[in-house]
This record gives sequence, structure tokens and C-alpha cells, in this order.
Amino acid sequence: LQIASRYDLLILEDDPYQLVQLEERDLLPTLQSLDREGRVVRLDSFSKIFAPGLRLGYASGPVEIIGYFQLYKQGANLHTSAMDQALLTGFFANHTDEEFRALIRGNCRIYRRNRDAVVAAARKHLPDDVRYHIPAEGMFLWFEMPAGFDADRMVESDGLDLGVLLVPGSGFSTTVGLKNYMRASFSMIAPEQVEEGMIRFARMIERERKRR
Repeated sequence: LQIASRYDLLILEDDPYQLVQLEERDLLPTLQSLDREGRVVRLDSFSKIFAPGLRLGYASGPVEIIGYFQLYKQGANLHTSAMDQALLTGFFANHTDEEFRALIRGNCRIYRRNRDAVVAAARKHLPDDVRYHIPAEGMFLWFEMPAGFDADRMVESDGLDLGVLLVPGSGFSTTVGLKNYMRASFSMIAPEQVEEGMIRFARMIERERKRR
């Protein structure tokens, strides 16, 4: 915030997973809550905290800037699904803030269960040279494979062949980096699928190792 103030910059705080907490801990303050100069525009999403199929996001910030967001949205596709908006409006009309927060906590318990199952299967089936960090929030696990591994090739060939849906790290890089990284989502995975999914991922890794 100090740097933004010094150089007269805006900050786009894209933080849709802030409330998807997988551990019992206090939330860190948002940049927007600390902003005293109207420099922070925050992006959030109900699909991450409420219902994955409800593709509704929202922006909050200075009135003038949000006005430009509205104009762009109207020019791009008029508006977000009216049905989705009606469903969400109906929920809020019939539930309290605390009931909404309780629903979020319930979703987080499901995500925590799924995360723990994926981590347990990874420890059991993946080779020692594949590293990962256990997330305390969000709904993704990042795998770092040995240098020289090509995650794009693995997804396009082995992933399709073995029926494993993963996202190569290059999709999250503005350069040619993260080629040996893979992202896995555990938000909607069924517990009975975890073990078999990790076994197949291990096969993908072995196939790539033989190609090197």
C-alpha cells in the first residue's frame, strides 16, 4: 500500500479463496480493509465459497472504478446469468449472515476432508522426488516434479490416456516457467476416487521419467 501510494498506483486484490480456510486460524486482514486512499479493488467469487456451479463473482472498490467495471461487463456480455443471480438473491433473502457463514464452514470441512485424502494418497503412491506443499486454504494441491519433466506433454498424452484431469503449471506462468509443475483440484473429488487417481498420476510420472 505504501508503494502504491508513492507511485499513485491501483491494486487489484484477486483473493476469492480468502474464506476457504482448511485450518483453524485467524484470517489475515485484506489489503482493502487496510486501504485508506481508495487504491484497492477487490475481486471475490461465490463459486469458491458458496456453490461451485454458481458462477457469480463480484468486485468492490472505489465507486468510479466499479462504474467502469459495469460498463465493461455490459459491453462484453450484458450481464451474468439472471438465473444464478436470482438463486443467490433468494438464498440471502431467506438466510441470515450467520447461516451463510455456517454454510461456508461446512464447505471448508468437505474441502479439508478431500485435501487430507489426496495428501495421504500422495504420500503412499508418489515417488520421493515429487514435492508438494500442503495448503492451509483454497482447493488445490501443487506438485513439483523433477527438473526436465514436461507437464504439458504428460497431460496431453498420459493424462488423456489414463483418464486423469490435471492442469500443467505453464498455464499459470507469464513466461516459459513452471513446466515441471502440476495443479490438482480436490474441491469436488469423491473420496473413493482419490486412491485410484493418485495411482494413475504415479503412472504418468513413471512414463515421463522413461522419456527423459
